[in-house]
Amino acid sequence: MAFKISTGFAQYANEDLDSKASHVVTQTTANAASLPGLTAIVTALGVAQVNLHNSIAASAEGGKSLTIDKKAKRVIVISIMRQLVTAIMAIPNITQATAALSGFDTYVPGGHRTPLTPDAPTIVGLDNSQHGKLGVGLQGTNPKRGYELQYSVEGAAPVSGGFFSSTRNIAIPNLGAGKMHAVQARALGGGNTASDWSPPVSAMCT
Repeated sequence: MAFKISTGFAQYANEDLDSKASHVVTQTTANAASLPGLTAIVTALGVAQVNLHNSIAASAEGGKSLTIDKKAKRVIVISIMRQLVTAIMAIPNITQATAALSGFDTYVPGGHRTPLTPDAPTIVGLDNSQHGKLGVGLQGTNPKRGYELQYSVEGAAPVSGGFFSSTRNIAIPNLGAGKMHAVQARALGGGNTASDWSPPVSAMCT
């Protein structure tokens, strides 16, 4: 049966769209041999994704002009991703398995969509500047539902660090001062799917 590439990314929240675009750039670049002729579009998407990422960060400071800029950059990313979808589907003899190597979600119309297991996120840093709290810098991937954290204290069994719908403002509160905490994160996909836990990153809580 004929398959399609989902354009549901157009409905993603800004942070998830940013993560999805980054994932697609990484995957299409890594699988360029199987997905030929996409270099120019992928390069353009990479630039647009970085611009969106920076605009999202800047808009956190507030201001109407920054919000307008973020919306404009979001439109550009979605437009280029749609172009990339069209280009992938135009590759001669493309199969669903090969198209899926792009990082986009694929499906057969009218058929059952099997939830894809998301990729594991990456913890890029822990902020222990606030007493009894660790801020978590997270580089997202392609979740459908958000991110789950867990942490262990000085080698003890891991406990839940909470659920977060995006990568913004993630923090684990009510931690013991003067103790080393190892934090991990995973992305939650459709259905009951979840990525592997990220490698632990440790910091002393103040």
